[in-house]
Amino acid sequence: MRLRQVVLTLPLFVVPAALSQQQFTVKALDARNGHPLKNVRIDIWFGERASGVPRQSTTGPDGTTIFTVPEGERAFVTSGEFIADCRGGNVAGKSYIDRNVYSVDEVLTTGTVGKNQCGKATAQPIRGTFTFFLRPFHWWEKLHD
Repeated sequence: MRLRQVVLTLPLFVVPAALSQQQFTVKALDARNGHPLKNVRIDIWFGERASGVPRQSTTGPDGTTIFTVPEGERAFVTSGEFIADCRGGNVAGKSYIDRNVYSVDEVLTTGTVGKNQCGKATAQPIRGTFTFFLRPFHWWEKLHD
């Protein structure tokens, strides 16, 4: 009888913890034309700088992927792998990744759109979504690798 009470009570503690985790969508758009970018690896570091191993996810056919926010984190930085980042160049002492710190709360409440310095594509903020402008490397950029 006692084991049955424990088993029936356990979901009351597990389910609220799972429901309290916040998630947001990252939407990768081609900066040149605004089309979704599929199969792009997105790196996210929660906190105010790119330190340690990032959380990673790959965008689907619609250019989106979902990240779960660790408890207590209120900011993040992000980048795409093997693709040009369109937010702008470096500032002395800070990389373009660390220079662009985003608020988790702002993304969750109103949505956030990153800068686009590679093209004319624009996007409107969508609640719960961080929209990120990227573009494929030009052939000459690929030669540097």
